[in-house]
Amino acid sequence: MGNGSVRARWARTLLTERRAMNMLNLNAIPSPSRAATDLNYEADLKVALEPVLDNLLDRTEAAGWDRHKAAYTICFWPLANSRAPKRAQKSHL
Repeated sequence: MGNGSVRARWARTLLTERRAMNMLNLNAIPSPSRAATDLNYEADLKVALEPVLDNLLDRTEAAGWDRHKAAYTICFWPLANSRAPKRAQKSHL
């Protein structure tokens, strides 16, 4: 067995474990621990959003959508809507 297959197996195991940990609570996004001007702020935000976005892409793909196109849509939709007034929450009662 070559190093490539050992690395690939290790990467798959790590990904599986990370996804299992991410599924613990997708509704809880941690608050920032740094000022928005801190150089590490965006890296922290990426870590905070990664499990939520991974789960969203997994569910989107499971529903039959193309994962790459869904990721593209996720990337650009907020940019187009970031200046629009926040929509009122719909009541589910």
